[in-house]
Amino acid sequence: MIINPFWSCFNKGFLLITLILCAFNSFAQEAFRNNNTGKFGLKEGQKTVIKAKYDKLDVVDTNRILVRQDSLYGLLDFQENSIIPFSTKTLWHGIYQGKSRVFHIDGSYILYNTDGKLLLEMDVPDHLKVNMDGTFFSPIHSYVHVNYNHLNAIIAVKDNLYGAYNMDGEILIPFEYEKLVHYPHGAIPYKEKGKWGIISMEGNVVTEAIYDSIINITRSVVSVQLDGKFGTLFLNGEVLHQAIYDEEIIMHNFNSGRLCAARKNGKLGVITSLGKEQTKFIYDEIEGLKKER
Repeated sequence: MIINPFWSCFNKGFLLITLILCAFNSFAQEAFRNNNTGKFGLKEGQKTVIKAKYDKLDVVDTNRILVRQDSLYGLLDFQENSIIPFSTKTLWHGIYQGKSRVFHIDGSYILYNTDGKLLLEMDVPDHLKVNMDGTFFSPIHSYVHVNYNHLNAIIAVKDNLYGAYNMDGEILIPFEYEKLVHYPHGAIPYKEKGKWGIISMEGNVVTEAIYDSIINITRSVVSVQLDGKFGTLFLNGEVLHQAIYDEEIIMHNFNSGRLCAARKNGKLGVITSLGKEQTKFIYDEIEGLKKER
């Protein structure tokens, strides 16, 4: 029998990858629930690392867990040493630029790193309701918004001006704007002297505040309105479609070269998602092309 050396190498490589994955999974940490008590513990492969005794348990990283006991949350290491004491009824964790962050909103907004170091603290009145999207009011920072799925900026208001902190508790955007709006897709609209512009997640002004409004932000494109007309920008501020159209340009994918019907000066034409006008704007109706949401 003749053995193809290619398939022989392929099978050996596949077997090696399988063994590595199996070894990794055998040491992976995961929470488990005791069906008799309803309590949660931690396993590393088949080995029980922490007995099931907590009301809730989430794995934060390779050596830390977020747990709830007697209605209070805390952060522990895998040896159950306390990093953040059991002191709050609300505690979340998330990832910011590859680094885990832990924060809670109770009587105050507090941001920690996973070593328990306090990065940021802002007071919140007890009588004000905390919404699950992170919106609340405080006497010092009258508005704060955090997006827990996309940790990037903490937008706040101080002395009636908007600014933002990064997730290290440092000022990302100075408190000097009339308005900041949180989007999860890599840009922050800001309002200055009644007009709108874009600030990057790094805190840099990408476009000057010249637009009447920021309509929407996707993963790659910003929809803007200027002098009653609509256009689009890339997240870096570069113009994609000039603001010359009667209606918002809506596409799912602005990088695919797709076609879309658009209206200019009351007439329809065809534009591409790459910023080109494909036809003249002379039509009353166009069949087969429609706006995509």
